[in-house]
Amino acid sequence: MSGHKRGDHVFNHGLKQSLRDLSGHVRQVLQADPKQKMPTGASERIARLNQLIADLDRGFQHPAFALTVDKPKGPTGGDANSRQFGFAKQQLVFAFTSFLTALKRWEAANTPADAQAQSRHLHTACLELRLTVSKWAETAFDPEAAQALAAEEPRSVPVVKDGQKFLAKLRDDFIEALKFYQP
Repeated sequence: MSGHKRGDHVFNHGLKQSLRDLSGHVRQVLQADPKQKMPTGASERIARLNQLIADLDRGFQHPAFALTVDKPKGPTGGDANSRQFGFAKQQLVFAFTSFLTALKRWEAANTPADAQAQSRHLHTACLELRLTVSKWAETAFDPEAAQALAAEEPRSVPVVKDGQKFLAKLRDDFIEALKFYQP
């Protein structure tokens, strides 16, 4: 297998950028003004989210995530898989930001009634994020590129399968981590 950049990624090139975007939103949404006192447990939740994202990002060092192949030229604006992934990434960032906002509001609730209402919002945001993470991970793999690469370089098949396993684990770990945040 050659290491040089050719064309279409078997695993969408935007995976790493997705995680960087999420990390930026953790800082933007959750890290309070230094003058404000953070709610109990908030710093631990922030640290846990940042650690999760960093752990997931390290997994993208696997050689599968650098595999590329030249697919037949498609329409301008990217192939169908790239467009689907781009949309799924936008939805992931939106759902993650909604989750972070709901978490922050739940942490800041001042009354039992407000805490209960914010708890319902946080639960809904967690459910939405779980669905969105699944779609994002699903669209990150380009089966057409994998098929073209397998035809061109049959030795790549086990590497691609390892990448698919990692992507499934990434999805599962992300979803599992959300259970920590459900009230």
